[in-house]
Amino acid sequence: MQDGERATNDPLPKEGTMGKPKTVDTKKDVMNIAEAAALLEVAVSTLYKLVHEDKVPYKKVGGAVRFSRQCLLDWIAGGESETHAAKRAR
Repeated sequence: MQDGERATNDPLPKEGTMGKPKTVDTKKDVMNIAEAAALLEVAVSTLYKLVHEDKVPYKKVGGAVRFSRQCLLDWIAGGESETHAAKRAR
């Protein structure tokens, strides 16, 4: 093996992470998709699907999907958040 080459069984680090997993803050009041997915312990793609199906409380802010931490916790606990209930009533 020459300098700069990797052994075939060495995993490549994700771009921009230098091999370290990215941490997300799940204690924020307003979360982006990655933070909300981490809080709910689901894949980002799963959360996008739930948003598309309108099964999870969210808001669109300037085209970006945002989540209230408290609404997500209420939703996951089986209760409905006011935001989600109001949206469903429309």
